[in-house]
Amino acid sequence: MTTDFTADPASREALLESETFRALRPRLVDQVFSAARERRYAPNETIIRQGQQGDSLFVVIDGEAGVLLRGHDGTTRTIATLTRGSVAGEMSLITQEPATADVVATTEVRTLVLSAKEFDGLAAKNPELTIVLTNVVADRLGRALHDGLDGKVLNGYQILGCVGRGGMAVVYEATELATGERVALKMMSHRLVYQPGAFSRFEREARIVQPLEHDNIARMKGHFPAFRTEFIVMEFCQGSTLAEHLSYRGAFPEDQAKRILGQLAGPGALGGTAC
Repeated sequence: MTTDFTADPASREALLESETFRALRPRLVDQVFSAARERRYAPNETIIRQGQQGDSLFVVIDGEAGVLLRGHDGTTRTIATLTRGSVAGEMSLITQEPATADVVATTEVRTLVLSAKEFDGLAAKNPELTIVLTNVVADRLGRALHDGLDGKVLNGYQILGCVGRGGMAVVYEATELATGERVALKMMSHRLVYQPGAFSRFEREARIVQPLEHDNIARMKGHFPAFRTEFIVMEFCQGSTLAEHLSYRGAFPEDQAKRILGQLAGPGALGGTAC
């Protein structure tokens, strides 16, 4: 059984050096440190287990750990390496969902551990703590083809991988389990969760797109909340984006541009009107 220790005062430096905690007021950092305990792990020992409900926030003081994702295809891949100042467990605390990946000690690891109860108490009085950790979640999702949501089943859709990321959203390729159909899941970035009006703008986009039926517009299949954000389900369309095409091949010739614009403005299925 892993034993907790009173945190060594020198461990506070790991919080001050952490990119995550650097954004917080020094007084709040001190409160986090005072509420945390120190916990040590041997090489190959599991710190966080995928699929289990997370109950703590971990900050690495010394050593190295790997973030291992057990994917839908049965493989296990390392998607991140945690070193001094890195945090883990933030996904479960923020989204109230089970852990999305294993965290396993590569070397001997010392961590500061803040329990969910202590975190909730501090966050209730200091909302910026939740915002900072939510930004960590936003930073980690969509950075690569495979991230913490790979293989997860959300509202009947199994995520296969990330296909795009922008300032407003992350787009995943997924399979609808009931039909086997490939779809695109557009997830509102967690970075927007605390921006006034962000959810209403995302939902308004869904309401605008949902009734559109046109051969040249990706159809919307629905939307749902999950992982403390919102998802829009779209028809999956294979191919490059306009930005990628312009980057690789340059501007379209005038006649080709006219043909494309003509397709977009062509009659749709809603009473023969243009969409």
